[in-house]
Amino acid sequence: MNNSDKMIIRNLKLPCYIGTKPEEQERTQVLVFNIEMDLDCRPAGQSDNLADSLDYAALSEAIAKLVVGRHFQLIEHLAEEVAKCCLSSNLVQFVKVAVTKSGSLAQADSVTIEINRCRSE
Repeated sequence: MNNSDKMIIRNLKLPCYIGTKPEEQERTQVLVFNIEMDLDCRPAGQSDNLADSLDYAALSEAIAKLVVGRHFQLIEHLAEEVAKCCLSSNLVQFVKVAVTKSGSLAQADSVTIEINRCRSE
């Protein structure tokens, strides 16, 4: 891509069942998602028409449907699923997904997994 256009969703908070321990699978935990996507914003910038852009509200809803109420063992797997969801739009060429889980380590505030995926993978 020859431009540096990005769409960023910051601090999307969604509850899900996450973890490998039995007690983690019994209660939801709120995860924080930061998603950065490379896409060409010029068509939407010129037309002022949502049809020429990535509908971030619809994408956020799709991610919520993917995450909320589901059971995942690893945040790595969850990050992969979110990346696939983002790349399902032909407008998105590259996505960076960061998933943060609080309370996993007594010595740290949180743990974050960050992955980078592009359409060609």
